[in-house]
Amino acid sequence: MNKLKQLREKAGLSQARLAELSHVSQPQIARMEHPVGHKNHRNMSAEQAQRLAPALKTTVFELTGSLDAAAIGLPARDIAWIADMIEARRKH
Repeated sequence: MNKLKQLREKAGLSQARLAELSHVSQPQIARMEHPVGHKNHRNMSAEQAQRLAPALKTTVFELTGSLDAAAIGLPARDIAWIADMIEARRKH
């Protein structure tokens, strides 16, 4: 199942209610929830992730699985440092 759909359903929100809370349109949410490869699927932009995450009471990282600097609003050097720390922790 798509992560966005999974988190939306876990939060007990309809696509319409999530659209109201996040200011991302319901049709855009529906397209992002289509499986990858589906003709109507659309990827989530960093801006959309920033709007959706708080409405879902989650983080951009949990929603996207990405430490994308633009998506979480940190300088790229800070993201690189965080990624290095996570990798070092995994090795121990």
